[in-house]
Amino acid sequence: MKIENNYLTEVFTTKNSKKNLVHGLVKLAYADNQVDKTEIQIVQEIALQIGFGQEIPSQQEVKEIKILFDNRVQEICFFKEAIRLAIVDENYSDSEREFLKSLSASFGWSKEDFSKLEEEQENLHWFKHTQTIELD
Repeated sequence: MKIENNYLTEVFTTKNSKKNLVHGLVKLAYADNQVDKTEIQIVQEIALQIGFGQEIPSQQEVKEIKILFDNRVQEICFFKEAIRLAIVDENYSDSEREFLKSLSASFGWSKEDFSKLEEEQENLHWFKHTQTIELD
């Protein structure tokens, strides 16, 4: 599975921002206690792409880590990738959604701003999904 997220290397340039991107995505993958193999593959590919390495921390290792980015652009990019990750298994669970809402609130985001970004990403996913369906 090849993912096209070339912009990530331009946005996440510091060691700390790369670590937080990967750790945030791992925390999300574990949020619903149903880690899909595809979710882990995507996190591994993103980690490799940004030069973080392929080893993914365990749920216990990331449990108490506070996710914090350097700027709003990193936060937006993180949430875009996180929402894509959450819906890759066609099941954006309540626990995944609550984790992301809580994290956005800790960054000072309004509920409306997060909801707009979330809706945009979900619509994009379903639009791309319908592009792959062949009709007779």
